[in-house]
Amino acid sequence: MIFFDLDGTLLDFKAAELLGVQAFQEHYSTRYDWGCSQDDFYDVWCRIGNKHYSRFLTGELTFKQQQVERMKELLP
Repeated sequence: MIFFDLDGTLLDFKAAELLGVQAFQEHYSTRYDWGCSQDDFYDVWCRIGNKHYSRFLTGELTFKQQQVERMKELLP
């Protein structure tokens, strides 16, 4: 048996997520005044994402619904 630990070992999910969130923030910075630094924006992104993903895991939301709820909360 071979076991692979993907997250954080073979795939650096957190670094990829951070780069993606920074690109998202920068791309939409002309449309939205985020009012915070990149680090603070990433913290907010993670907090909101964890909140709604937990709702998905408990069956309260579908996967698609948790994505929509996350964006509704994130966007001003």
